[in-house]
This record gives sequence, structure tokens and C-alpha cells, in this order.
Amino acid sequence: MKNRMLPVFVILGATILVFASAFFVSAAGPAVYWHPANNGLATNDIEALAVAPISPTVLYAGTWGDGVFRSTDNGATWITATHGLTLPFYVNGALALAVSPVASGTVGLDQITVYAGDYYGGLPSRGVYRSQDGGQSWSLVLPGAGTRAIAVDPITPTIVYVGDRENGIYRSLNSGDTWNPANAGLGDTRVNALAAGGKRLYAGAYTYVFTSTTHGASWTLAHTFSSTVQAVAAHPFTPTLLFAGTRSNGLYRSTDGGQTWTQLENGLPSSVWVTSLSIAPGVAYAGAWNGQVYRSADLGDSWEGLGYLGNVYAVLAHPNVPDIVYAGTSNNGVFRGSALDHLTIDPIDSPQYVNRSFPITLTARDALSFPLAQDLSGFQNLTGLYADPALAETLAAGGYNGTAILTDTAGLVSPTVVSLANGVGTLSLVFGQPIANDVITATLQTEGLQAVGNPFEVRWYARIYLPAVMKTQ
Repeated sequence: MKNRMLPVFVILGATILVFASAFFVSAAGPAVYWHPANNGLATNDIEALAVAPISPTVLYAGTWGDGVFRSTDNGATWITATHGLTLPFYVNGALALAVSPVASGTVGLDQITVYAGDYYGGLPSRGVYRSQDGGQSWSLVLPGAGTRAIAVDPITPTIVYVGDRENGIYRSLNSGDTWNPANAGLGDTRVNALAAGGKRLYAGAYTYVFTSTTHGASWTLAHTFSSTVQAVAAHPFTPTLLFAGTRSNGLYRSTDGGQTWTQLENGLPSSVWVTSLSIAPGVAYAGAWNGQVYRSADLGDSWEGLGYLGNVYAVLAHPNVPDIVYAGTSNNGVFRGSALDHLTIDPIDSPQYVNRSFPITLTARDALSFPLAQDLSGFQNLTGLYADPALAETLAAGGYNGTAILTDTAGLVSPTVVSLANGVGTLSLVFGQPIANDVITATLQTEGLQAVGNPFEVRWYARIYLPAVMKTQ
């Protein structure tokens, strides 16, 4: 249970909205509230998502035809990042966009290296592009590659791998300046997925998973599946813990570096098309073409669906706050999924006097301080929302509904239950007598989380009345 202290001026008054809990069918983790994150995107077809580990407020979205977009505020707003790309630029594959995990000097866009691959290779103007200034400009570094996956070595980030949908794997030892084929032992060159974990490298090619412990210089067949391997991901701290998503047979897990596999079916359909994976310490996410993001809090033993979003093509856990997850869809843009984290209170713009009513507003927020209040303003120019009742139902549950209790340690204010509707609660409070500073708090308890707003100051001003003096003529 977390106990977070935050600035607070709180209370609410609003009818509690009771919504269906069908989207949160498991107690494996806190409830997730989905919000569109499309402000500035020119397309609703998002096929890859990536984050800058050295500066995790910076996100990248790869699109089908419109190149790359960048956000510097955790996905609140996006701008085009296509200068130097040959348009149309088709990103296809959740791993066709990658960011180097290191930078030199002060972290800013100029220190972030990004790689983006075009699905349509074979032409001199197409292939893998590199940006060394965070996406402000791009240059072609691997012409002709029909890219499905890019991986940067987490230990030696000058080593970069590209998975070509027909021609296997290319490797660069100098951050993309030069490339060479790296197919020795690779039994199939139709590469869809790459995952680099520690000293191990994994490749999903057609129905096979191959492994390399030589930085791609040689490959060994690890396993053959009955369906095309679409996604591969290794645990960041245990690289022998591996997940593989398939096109028609769901998700598999290996605990021995790919030698043996177990299908994961507890809460996850066995025939689902798993398009993408994101593994963080303590939590795993799987994106599926059936419209759901699935979450596991026990390394894959059990899963829960987090609500229908559309055709999920990319899923991305925030590197610092794994309770926050992003989903890119091929038909409805980007969504941010958040868990309740804390409360904030709007400032009161005038001093507090006794026997005077003051409005107080409390807002439920996630760990990045985004409000858990549904706002569809970033969705208005995208198609599909209102024609998709299942998506509309998921988004209708995007605002937090619960209660907070206002109390003070001196007992001068009776404990007051305030209702939050759509993430916000308001009420007017009358202070009948002076109250000392630092005694009033608002406490929100839900889903095993206790979020406490900081005590707020009640300022009392005495009014002094002077006797009137009448002058007589």
C-alpha cells in the first residue's frame, strides 16, 4: 500500500458512478483507466511505440505511411518528426522503432539516438534511418532493408541489429555507420522480431526462435512453433526469461533461454494473435489484435484483459512507472493506461475566513500526474470511436469514480465524505471557527491504495471594527 503526500485542497461532491468491472477481471493488479493520447497525431494507424530510456518523457510513435511522431511530455502532445525521412514512410512491426539506452552529456534531444525502419525495402531511398538528435532530423543508414524489427544492445549500445522481413539480420558495430549481414546459422530469414537481453540475443523468424550468445555472429535454433512468431521479449534483469507471441497460438514463455516453452493460457486466449510485448520489473504486457492489452503481475502465470481499444499493434510500459502503459492501435491511435496514484487539490484563490463558504476541488491522478478524468478532445478528428461501442464503453470507464474523506486532527471539521465522479470531486466547505495550519487532509482509499493529499493551510484573518465618531456642527 502506498502512502503518498501531495499538495491538497480537497473534497468532492458528485454522484458516484458505478461502472462495470468486466474490464478489470483479475485482482492481479490495480485498475487501469484508459485515455486517448492522440493530440497532434495526424493518423490513427500507430504500429510502433518507443521510449527514450535516458529521458523517459520522450516517446516516439511509428505510423503506417506518415513516418514518425515525437512527444516530449509523456504522450500528452505529439509533433511530426519526419525531417529527412522519405515519405510515405511505412513503419510495420512493434519493434521497427528503437532508441539507444545511453547518451553523453546533459540529456536532451540532441543526445538521443533513434532508429526507424521502413517496411518497404528494396529501393535506395528506403530502409533504416537514424536520428542522432532525438528525431529532429534523419539520415538513411541501411538502404533497402524491409524492416520488421530493430534492437539496440543494452550493454554495448553501439551494436545495433535490424531484422529484415525477407533477408534476415543485419548488424552494425558502430551505431549504424556500417552494416553487414549476420545470418550464420539462421535457418529462416523472414525475421519478424528481435530481442536483446544481456549477453543473449533472440530472433523470431517465421515459426522459429533462434538465439545467439555471440552478438549475432552465429545463431542456434532454439524452438519451432506451430504459428508465426510475431513478438519476442526478454526480461530486463533475467535475460533467460523469454516470451514469444505468435500469430494464431497465443503467448509462450521460456525460463531457460528458449530451450523449452510453456503456453500461457490463464486469462489469455490460446488462439489470440499477440502483436507486441513489453516486459518491465514486476509486470508484463501483451498487445493483441483482438483489441486488448493483457497484463501479468506474476511473470506470466496469470493474465488480465484491460479493456477493448481496437487492433492493438504496439504496447509499451513506461520505464520508470510500469503501472502506466501505452497502446498503439492500427485504427484508433494511441492510448495511455494509468492506475490511480495520488490526489491533488486546486489552489484556493482567496484567504480563508470563518463563516464563509469556499469551493474545494480534488482530482485523482496517476503517477505522471495525468488526471483520471476522461477527456476525448484528442480523439475528435480520428475515425472509429463512435462507430465502435466496445471502445466507447472502455473510454467511458476512463474516469476514476470513488470517495475521499476530509478530516482534521483537531476535530473542528466533521469527517466529510466527498464523491469523485470522472476523476474530480468538488464541494463547498464552511469553516465555522479558526483552524490551525496543517490539520486538514483528504484521504482516498481504493483498490488497496491509500492516496493522501497533503494537509492544507486554513488562514484566518481577524476583522477589527473601529467605533464610528460622529461630528456635530
